Amino acid sequence: MAAEAEAEGVSLEVEERIAEAAAEQTWRDFFCFNSRGPFETIDLFSIKITVMAMVPLLIVLLPTYIAGAHMYECGKPNLHLTMGYLANNPASEWTVAVMIGSSSGLQVFVVLWLKRQAQKAYHEHLSTPPVQEPLTRGRRAVVWAVWLVVVLVCSIPSIFYMLAKTIPGGQNTLGLSVPVLDLFTYSIAPLSSIISGTVLPAAACWLCSNRPAVVSRLLLGAGVMISLVVPTVVLIVFGEDCYSHWLLTWEPCLSKDSFVFQARVHRTMIGNSGGDWVDGFWLPITQHADICLPKYTEGKCSRFVVERLSELFEAKLMFGAFLSPGIALLLGSSCLREVQASVLRRLGKEPGEAKPEYLELDAEVTTVMLTMFHAMTMGVITPILIPLSALEAAGHLAVLHLNRARHGLLTRNETLPEFDWLYIAVVLNIMLIVWFYTDNSRTNKVHGNFLVYIAVFLMIPVGATQFFVCERYGILDWIERVIRVTHDADATTTAEGTQVELQANLAAKCSPDSTEMSDAEAGDTESGKKNGPVILVLKI
Repeated sequence: MAAEAEAEGVSLEVEERIAEAAAEQTWRDFFCFNSRGPFETIDLFSIKITVMAMVPLLIVLLPTYIAGAHMYECGKPNLHLTMGYLANNPASEWTVAVMIGSSSGLQVFVVLWLKRQAQKAYHEHLSTPPVQEPLTRGRRAVVWAVWLVVVLVCSIPSIFYMLAKTIPGGQNTLGLSVPVLDLFTYSIAPLSSIISGTVLPAAACWLCSNRPAVVSRLLLGAGVMISLVVPTVVLIVFGEDCYSHWLLTWEPCLSKDSFVFQARVHRTMIGNSGGDWVDGFWLPITQHADICLPKYTEGKCSRFVVERLSELFEAKLMFGAFLSPGIALLLGSSCLREVQASVLRRLGKEPGEAKPEYLELDAEVTTVMLTMFHAMTMGVITPILIPLSALEAAGHLAVLHLNRARHGLLTRNETLPEFDWLYIAVVLNIMLIVWFYTDNSRTNKVHGNFLVYIAVFLMIPVGATQFFVCERYGILDWIERVIRVTHDADATTTAEGTQVELQANLAAKCSPDSTEMSDAEAGDTESGKKNGPVILVLKI
């Protein structure tokens, strides 16, 4: 009884002191905070690397794309900033080809650097990884079968978004009206955010609980499928400039007699004067197959896919960069919790006892990885995605840290980021660009395709060699010191320091059966003292 009373007293003290410390925080604490644990360290490092390595590409490629956007006289303003409108401008096309080769080597360099930094950041926390029971062959098959169904269901918004870009509303056999297609067009960003941030992590944790590495791989595979593979397949199959199978769903093409036009030619003479006279006949103008037979359009499909994917990623990343952080802050605010408690009291129910809230780091790692994946896959094709990816990652990191510091979220299921997946992003980026140049060179719309082939496959080994040379001679260590996060050892975030300290005391005084903090959470205090408060300002 005495131990329980002491634990309850310590718990009340924790809540009171954390509340007092949190009340002292200002809006500046959203941007200036202590780095806590390896996850936040590698997240911030990823943002800095994205800015340092990819922004020079943005500076060169944006004006080049604008100068070379000669595909259409007008077109969409945002697509003038992408590779989609690049045509009939050899100077711009050759410049882009050179930058494509440079970016391939640079991306390989960045991936190797991120792997090096992750191993350094996670060395102390994951030097003795937890023993996990391996999945049996039968359970592994069940997990992948169920996961495939989950991914296909979660891909429905992306599928309908691409169908809205290819089939006419109100005139299709799928029963999709114009308002329905417009709904998917304008809601793809919030739907994708909900699916990737809530639905998929919950499903993955349910399938493979306490296996953070497996959960991370499942989420990475699902993110790549939903955001890139499935939309690309839908565009190639149904796109009007690709295989045009949207015609099979177009109602005017259902009848075999549709689009059959003929002209009546009356009795006429063949040849010069004195030739033979021919009776009147019907001259075919168009046949049903001329309009309704699906066929591949050479020189247009790659451009069509690039344009539609650019619009999709722009919508998702703009939502993630500018709206998601605010929504996350609102959902995690104390005001919302008070409103929920008030509603429960009005319904005659007393709010339940507060339970400890946990942050699943395997899902958070996946979010960072997918942001980097999008930047590497589409960053050269659509340069504006580079700063949007950095802003999304920075906002996500700030919200995550604030929730941990102010609202007492604990962390669990920590796992090492699998940056090897970013090699897939490099390969997909090269495939899209090589396809674009090859496809458009056949119609003489784009030049420099052979330079792209040579530069890409030459610069990849050059990028890897440069990394090992820089690592050998300590250049990477010097760059890491130069671009370090600005800090001030005297400016501490009181709320989070109080929280970690008092919760550690509580865990020590409670019974051995009580829930303890994770290893990463326990190390946050030392990490915060060592690194000082982080300010999201880069010294470059």
